[in-house]
Parts: sequence; C-alpha cells; structure tokens
Amino acid sequence: MDDLLTIDEVCREFGFNRQRLAKMRWMGGDHTPPFIKLSRTDIRYARADVIAWFESRKTTSTNVLAAAA
Repeated sequence: MDDLLTIDEVCREFGFNRQRLAKMRWMGGDHTPPFIKLSRTDIRYARADVIAWFESRKTTSTNVLAAAA
C-alpha cells in the first residue's frame, strides 16, 4: 500500500492545520483529499492521493469557478 500519513504528517508536509483538514473531511467530496478511516480517531492519507488532489485543483485563473456557474 502507498505511504500512509497521519493527520499531523499531512499538516506538516502540505501546510494544512488540523482544524482546516477536519473541516475539509466534514465537507467531503472534492473539498478533501481521499482518506482512510481506520477507526473513529485514526485517519490516514496516502501521500500519492494528497499529491493527486493538489494536482487536480490546479487552475490558471481565479475566475474559473465564476465561468462555470
């Protein structure tokens, strides 16, 4: 399996804070990188999934969302 990261490791390596990451998980969908819930409190992220999530969010304009609406 991919290199699995804890919440703290994701925060440290990718610049999130714990509260922001928790909110992203709560929102779900494309608002969060995919994660694995091993137990109620043990959540892991595959490093490749976090990188792919960042890649999928690349854009060339801040107006992209407005144009899609």
